[in-house]
Amino acid sequence: MRPLELPLKPPFYEMGGLRVTRAELRAALGLPHHVEQDSTRTAGGEEETWAFALRTGPRVAVVLKVPYNTAVIYSDSPDKGPLYDLLKTPAGDERWALHPAPVFVPRSQLEPGLSQGAGGAVTVPAKWHWGIWRQDDNGNRFEVASGLSREDADKMLKEFEERGHKQAYWLQREGSWSG
Repeated sequence: MRPLELPLKPPFYEMGGLRVTRAELRAALGLPHHVEQDSTRTAGGEEETWAFALRTGPRVAVVLKVPYNTAVIYSDSPDKGPLYDLLKTPAGDERWALHPAPVFVPRSQLEPGLSQGAGGAVTVPAKWHWGIWRQDDNGNRFEVASGLSREDADKMLKEFEERGHKQAYWLQREGSWSG
């Protein structure tokens, strides 16, 4: 694996998270590529960030929310297999909290120290509001629905995908919290 420069260039998707300590993550990934200690630029407390281009192709970023022992995992590929290998944690490990479908992440949320709202507490992802977006054949992007719970957004996304259109649909977390 090859380290990547931060900030990362899109597209990236939030895959979910892993309950893990700083020591465990550093043992798996080495020293972080960026450490943010200004809690006004994070989700509340220190964050450590790693970013790699894996030998198998995908780019992966890991942001450890140090006070919460939670790592938020990002990738430019929907394949979760490389994540298990990278983090040396098997797929069946109960510490994983992966989303059913990858969630598009705006570029600003991938800049070091600006991940507030880009992962938060992955143990309660359903409390965020979600939107559904689509991209047409010409590359134009449109918001199809907004203000949905994660459950409703997943259901609606599945309905859109089952229609068999050529357009790509994805979920995107919005900036509001319903809890």
